[in-house]
Amino acid sequence: MYRWADLDGAQAAELWAELIAWASWFRRRYSVTDSDAVIPPCWYRHPVAV
Repeated sequence: MYRWADLDGAQAAELWAELIAWASWFRRRYSVTDSDAVIPPCWYRHPVAV
């Protein structure tokens, strides 16, 4: 588990790179477009998203 506040600059940069790579894979894999990329305000009510 990561906590952004505890990371130094290099660790944060590495984690950002991993997050960007994962998000890019996710968007390709599930054909998520910009219009699909809106997170609704009720996201926390969906256990699969949490």
